[in-house]
Amino acid sequence: MSLSGKLALITGCSGGIGQATAIALAIRGCSIAVHYNNAKRAADDLVAELLLLPGIRAQAFQADLGDYDSVRALHAAVVDSLGHPDVLFNNAGTTGKVVGKAGNLEDVTLEDFEKTWKVNTGSSFLVCSS
Repeated sequence: MSLSGKLALITGCSGGIGQATAIALAIRGCSIAVHYNNAKRAADDLVAELLLLPGIRAQAFQADLGDYDSVRALHAAVVDSLGHPDVLFNNAGTTGKVVGKAGNLEDVTLEDFEKTWKVNTGSSFLVCSS
């Protein structure tokens, strides 16, 4: 299946599943917006690898997905640099505060819950609705 001319924004793209997905989509002709939070070097290395593929545009973008202003800035930067994404691959995620194997819900603060929800769900909603 050709994805020529399409653009994918992949969150959490600097390692593992994100990197493998970026390469698989790029091989099929899809340009890639590489999102990272802290792993700039890994994101830059992936972009360099993707740019070796013919016709592929790729660029790295930093954003904290737990901060909605950062998510809005991410989307705006991708649109300004590469165009509107056709695909969102929501790979980034967090488990929030780890309370142990038999953890108690009472041990999770509202702030921990909200940060986890923002990264795992809210950021995707925000990008898709922009």
